[in-house]
Amino acid sequence: MRVDENPVPVLRPVTPADRAFLLELFAETRAAELAALADDASRRAFVESQFDLQDTHYRAHYPGARFDVIEIGDERVGRVYVHRRSDEIRLMEITIAPAWRRRGVARQLVHALLAEGDASGLPVGLHVEPDNPANAWYRRLGFRHIVDRGAYE
Repeated sequence: MRVDENPVPVLRPVTPADRAFLLELFAETRAAELAALADDASRRAFVESQFDLQDTHYRAHYPGARFDVIEIGDERVGRVYVHRRSDEIRLMEITIAPAWRRRGVARQLVHALLAEGDASGLPVGLHVEPDNPANAWYRRLGFRHIVDRGAYE
């Protein structure tokens, strides 16, 4: 991995060849849950099941959404899922691999979405769990709490 002060993220559509990377990235976001499972086979089954359920939900509830892998150079560093509607740009998901966090990758992508929203006159929305530490980061970027719609949207 190259250390770069200003990495330039590039987006490309998710392909079936990305599944192993996406499963690993998903597992990294579930470390606490996975720690409670007894063995590698149980952890793998849990990750695959939960990832597939999430993917099925996103594709069913956000028709026409973009599901992109984030790349820097030739390295996959994350995923970003965005649903563009006539009344809103919805940031469904943005996940950066641990080795690439705190390097401005997600910030650049969110700023680009906010600029797109400004240019198109559309609000940019997202859903974040109340106890998610990312809430403070989103507030610093200018998002504000509007409504509590429950655990998932």
